[in-house]
Amino acid sequence: MIILVDMDGVLADYNLGIEKELKKRCLWTPDRNEFKTFYYADNCPPEYGKVIDVIGSKKGFAFDLPSIKGGKEALEKMLELGQEVRICTAPFGDYKITIPEKLAWAEYNIGKGWAKKIVLTKDKTLIRGDILIDDKPKILGIMEPVWEHVLYDKSYNKEVEGKRRLTWENWREVLGI
Repeated sequence: MIILVDMDGVLADYNLGIEKELKKRCLWTPDRNEFKTFYYADNCPPEYGKVIDVIGSKKGFAFDLPSIKGGKEALEKMLELGQEVRICTAPFGDYKITIPEKLAWAEYNIGKGWAKKIVLTKDKTLIRGDILIDDKPKILGIMEPVWEHVLYDKSYNKEVEGKRRLTWENWREVLGI
C-alpha cells in the first residue's frame, strides 16, 4: 500500500506549538482537547486570528513543533512491514520559512532520509495513494481523491461519520497491517 501521512496534527503537534507561543505572550489559550473546529484560530476570540498568523509564519515555529507520541515508531513499522510511506503535508504561513523547516523537522524528528519522502501540496486530492491519514475532517480539492481518508482522531473531527479513525496506539488494528 501507499500510505500518505499528514504532518501537522498527526506527526507534529501544531496546536501545542501555537498554544506555547500564545502563553509566551500571556494570552488565553483554549483547551485543545475540546476544539470543535479544525483551525486553531476558530476556537479563539476573533482578535487572535492575526496573532496566530504571525506565530505560524515565525522563523523556527514549524521546526520547533513537538512530535506526537508514537508517530515516528508507526512510520518506521509501516516501512518495516513493506508499505510505501510518504508524509503529505500542506505548507502554512510564510512558505519561504515553513517549507524548509518542515523538511528539516522530518529529518530531525522522524529520521535521516525523511525529507525525501515528503510531498508538499495545498491540494492533497492531486496525490496518489491508497490511504491518507489526516486529522482534517474534510479534504477538499480539484480532484476526486483515489485514497481513503482515514481520520487521525481529534476532538474537532468527532462529528465525522463513515470514516475509519485511528491514533498511533491503534493504527495497526485500524489499517489491518
